[in-house]
Amino acid sequence: MTESPRLPGKGRIDVGMAAGARAHALVVGSAIGRDVCWYLVAIPLVVARLPSDYFTHAQRPAQATTGAPLLVRLGKNLLGILIVLVGVAMWGVVVSNRKFCTLSRTLS
Repeated sequence: MTESPRLPGKGRIDVGMAAGARAHALVVGSAIGRDVCWYLVAIPLVVARLPSDYFTHAQRPAQATTGAPLLVRLGKNLLGILIVLVGVAMWGVVVSNRKFCTLSRTLS
């Protein structure tokens, strides 16, 4: 059985964990590449569909929600607040998980 390489002053490297980190980097990198390619296609298509005088109006055109009932507007705003709160909660879990992982590595 081969021994794990040693880092100066840090102990042994977990080879399985390093392979997992490489796989994770590949997945994240390909997702970022996919997103960049998507935006390179989507943004020109959206801009091409804009009316030629879109940015020349002195006053903004009325929005579709202006005539919407109060309950619909309230529902949309509550949904938006819920999405933001869920995002903040997920960010908090990630941050606290990193602190826990760092603490557990320190203690072991």
